[in-house]
Amino acid sequence: MEDDAMLVGQAQIWQYLYGAFDGMALRCCVELRIPDIISNNNCPTTLSEIASGIDSLSIDVDGLRRLMRFMVYRKVFDEEDGEGSETVYSLNHCSKLLLSSTNVTLAPLVMMFTNPVLSLPINALSQSVKEGGTTFKHTHGEEFFNFAA
Repeated sequence: MEDDAMLVGQAQIWQYLYGAFDGMALRCCVELRIPDIISNNNCPTTLSEIASGIDSLSIDVDGLRRLMRFMVYRKVFDEEDGEGSETVYSLNHCSKLLLSSTNVTLAPLVMMFTNPVLSLPINALSQSVKEGGTTFKHTHGEEFFNFAA
């Protein structure tokens, strides 16, 4: 019974750790405009088609493949075997919310919440608990609304 509880606890810790990766992977998809590339293709899209739609002369296709595999695992995109057993990717209810040219999009929120200005202060949480004050001030030297003014 104690072993089961330890495994559950370990799984919970891993889930928390992966939470940081989830947000940054979402940011990467929005920055690379992957949802828009798939949408503009009007059909399930191969990795090479996604890669050719990204504005880069030296794209790391293996890195893109790993990103897409992670995003499929997290249910942000759907995948299926296409012609010739090449994997194709499509939008689902989640990735449609990351499109840049729709009336209902969460892409700006993804960019805001993963922006280093807002995400770095979490690294000062223990300092804030020990010394008082906000994590934002410990990180940036002033409070959020003064910083934003």
